Amino acid sequence: MRIIKKYSNRRLYDTSTSTYVNFDQLAALVRAGEEVKVLDVQSGEDITRATLLQVVLESQGAAALFPPGLLHRIIRFSAAGPGQAVFLQQVGMGLELLDVQLTRLERQMGWFKADVPPPAPGPAAPPPAEDEPPAAEEGGRPPPRPAAEAELDALRERLAALEGRLRGGR
Repeated sequence: MRIIKKYSNRRLYDTSTSTYVNFDQLAALVRAGEEVKVLDVQSGEDITRATLLQVVLESQGAAALFPPGLLHRIIRFSAAGPGQAVFLQQVGMGLELLDVQLTRLERQMGWFKADVPPPAPGPAAPPPAEDEPPAAEEGGRPPPRPAAEAELDALRERLAALEGRLRGGR
């Protein structure tokens, strides 16, 4: 794993090559299969997530990835309020699930560097079962697993009840 240090002047320093790197070079490292960890020089804090998000938004043109409605919601729910925790948890869970699914696809298709470990899913999104993926239905989608569907239905009901309580102020 490469350690990148971020200085207060926003410069990024790659400790393994003893050179400064920019966002495009950092993106190239990640595309080449390198795992990076970005540390704030002053505080020692791990700022990998924030830095990689900057790389995605500033140098990869991924701002188009986020629909304006979602950006409005993120800003709206960034203020402390009853819906903030639920909203952030749901968005985080969705993104973690996407990450796990993409990792599995990369492994199945052989699109990953062999020595790079898969990302560790957070507690909110358990990894998919390691069994053989089900055969695809018409339309290219795998058939739903009964246990997963029941769990999704239960989660949808809980979410609807929470939303109802939030709207009703109870």
